[in-house]
Amino acid sequence: MYVCVVYYSKSGKTEKVAKYVAERISSLGFNVSTFFIRPSKDYFDRFLHLNPRVIYEILSGRTVEIVGDEGFDSATCGALVIATPVWYGTATPPILSFLSKYSGRCSSPAYVLTTSDLRVDYASKLKELAERKGFNVRGYLSVVSLESDLERVNDFVDRVAADLRSTSLGFSYPRYLRRLPIVTALRRSPRPQHCSRPPGGSQIVACRCYRP
Repeated sequence: MYVCVVYYSKSGKTEKVAKYVAERISSLGFNVSTFFIRPSKDYFDRFLHLNPRVIYEILSGRTVEIVGDEGFDSATCGALVIATPVWYGTATPPILSFLSKYSGRCSSPAYVLTTSDLRVDYASKLKELAERKGFNVRGYLSVVSLESDLERVNDFVDRVAADLRSTSLGFSYPRYLRRLPIVTALRRSPRPQHCSRPPGGSQIVACRCYRP
């Protein structure tokens, strides 16, 4: 079983967060595969926010031909982490195209992550969009940068790991083994708490990790 980390990044900020998430999940004992999703013809680096092609693709909602998902197999993906920058208030066209391409084909728990220069909860919007595409979203997180939101990113990863361990213990161990003290202790170990609203903040800015 693999944890699949799927991301798109143009400036490198989202890639930094996605690779950190992948490395930390791997350090917790899980197999991780990363997929850098991008359009077959990438965008120009300069003046991205003024690029007519970007504006058209976002406003029209059209899908783009993507590469980078070669080898992605939802059947062997025990959990899916999706990371994307936010352009014009929504996820990037490559990630939106990935969601459309694999709509209804991935039943594994999914976790979405957005990066933006603004302290806005864009990830909740991505969560709702992914759920409409048939993805089983268990948690979501909005960050400005890895450095400024490191604690929230770590909490996010811990939640993914806790869900994976819970699923593994719930379905992999025979019933008689579940009564053993060590297995019982593992199954009853505390899970990370819900992410909280910043002190004095009136706006939710980041994490909503939960179990339905």
